[in-house]
Amino acid sequence: MEKRLFSYYSIDECLNIDKLYNELDKYADGGLLEYKLEDRDIIKIEDLDLTEDEIEDIEKLLDSLDVFPYLGYDDGEDEISDFGYEDEEEW
Repeated sequence: MEKRLFSYYSIDECLNIDKLYNELDKYADGGLLEYKLEDRDIIKIEDLDLTEDEIEDIEKLLDSLDVFPYLGYDDGEDEISDFGYEDEEEW
């Protein structure tokens, strides 16, 4: 099974925010991922071209800094939008 990062992570308990951003910047500068602050304590990470080893390294980094997946955040991206019938009247 292919390794994947979660989309959202809670950083409110992060032990070293500067280290987190420095490490993520290295991957972002290489075009391997994008990340942004979604809320005060939530970051969104998007895998652009990470290898499984790099994903594993990032997971270890996040764990070591007490940065945990945030499963309760919904930005609406995963919702189904009217199955392509946006212009149709409701039944």
